[in-house]
Parts: sequence; structure tokens; C-alpha cells
Amino acid sequence: IAPDAPDSTLNPPRLHVFKVTERGRVWFQGEDPLPEDVSRYMKFLHERVHGMDTVIEQYVKEALTAFEREAFFASAVMLGAASEKELYLLAESVLLALKDGKRHATLKTLLDRRRLLELFETVRDTIQDAVAGKLLPYSSSEGAMTHLMSLYEAIRVQRNDAVHPMNATVSEESVRLLLQSFPYSLSKSEELRTWFTSNPKSI
Repeated sequence: IAPDAPDSTLNPPRLHVFKVTERGRVWFQGEDPLPEDVSRYMKFLHERVHGMDTVIEQYVKEALTAFEREAFFASAVMLGAASEKELYLLAESVLLALKDGKRHATLKTLLDRRRLLELFETVRDTIQDAVAGKLLPYSSSEGAMTHLMSLYEAIRVQRNDAVHPMNATVSEESVRLLLQSFPYSLSKSEELRTWFTSNPKSI
């Protein structure tokens, strides 16, 4: 909602009168989680992701609080941290599912050294290979690459745009889009984690 605006004859706006904006109409009609409504967002997230990692949950709450206060840099950093934690958790579950000793050793080294870009690329390629080899069921792999890229995009914004003084290009809209996509990306990553953990040495 927004305060009443002056009319065409330049009369001052009426006090205590508000009108619904176009974004407000979309909000009322939609079902997707919106970062302005923290309780509804977290309820939606918990419905999609059961047993959420407590560190990720705290980061997300901080991201929403910062967004609500228009601290978009801080919100991007918190969401990036949540996404980074999830990527490490996913990599650990992939490690359990690897049966090839060389690939296992490579991923283990990347995890130990926290080489994030290489870690992401290795996890991505491993999942793609498992899909191509029909080792990973379609129900778990459907949309996986899109959602993993969304997680990595949140990390990229956190590391490059939000904290690099030469960039400083984080916008409200970019953070909003990342926050809106995060529940779906986290849910898919957790679905993959469940499968990898339940199927050790299977890929």
C-alpha cells in the first residue's frame, strides 16, 4: 500500500488514506513467498524443507530482516551465506555417493580447501553425469541444474556485488528475486541430498 497522492487540482493528499499499489495487487493474489512478509515466508520455507539446517535458517531470517529494513547489501550477504552453507552440505552428501576413488579424492580436497567455484562445478558435473548415466532418478534430478545455478548466483552476488567496493551494484529487485527463488532452490538441493545420502557409493 502507499499513501494517498495529491489529486489533479494539486489538493494535498488526504491524511490516513492509503491506496493499493500494483505490487500490492500482485502480492494479494499470489501464493509465492514474499520477503516483506517474514512469517509467511518462513512458514512456506519450512513447509518445503523439513528439518532445515539451523545455520541456514538463521541466515535466511537475517536476510529477510535486512531486506525489510532496506539494507539490501546486508540481505544479499546473508542469503549468499545461506546458499554457500547449503552447497557445502550438498557436496558432502555427493561425496558419500561417489564410488570412484579419484573423483572422491578430488571432491574431498575441494571440500577441505573450501574452493567454492571449483566445488560448485564439480558437484554440478557429477550430478549431470549421474543424470546422463541414468543413475539419478528423474524425480530428484528434474530442474536440479536451474536451482543449483540459483544458489550459486546468490553466492556470486554476495561475494562480488555486495562486498566488493568496486562493484556495489546490489539492487532491491536483484535481492528480491533471489529471496523469492531460494525456497525452491533449497528444496531441490535438499531432495538431492536425501537421495545421495540414502544411496552411498551409487554413482
